[in-house]
Amino acid sequence: MVVAVSMLWGCTNPLLRKGGVSHKSIIPFVLNQIGSAVYAMLLGRLDLSLALPLCNALAFVLTAATGYFLGEKIASPMFLCIGSLFVLAGAALCTVSSSLVV
Repeated sequence: MVVAVSMLWGCTNPLLRKGGVSHKSIIPFVLNQIGSAVYAMLLGRLDLSLALPLCNALAFVLTAATGYFLGEKIASPMFLCIGSLFVLAGAALCTVSSSLVV
């Protein structure tokens, strides 16, 4: 469910930026709000200290990747990849550390 929330948030963010200019489609907004509803349900099932960083970290990476594939200007794709790897490493550390704590 964390991946679903991250995909709904991350993949719709660049579309919302583009839609904010043209006001043509409400579909990205609806999908983003569904992601928020699933996130609220997820908070009741997962530890907050795990759900929050995982959803936000993965959403960040997916926002960057989706924006890149939609043709958004990125000053340095190499720095984007390095930053995304750091974010994913941090999310992995959160996951590992929460599984070690009883």
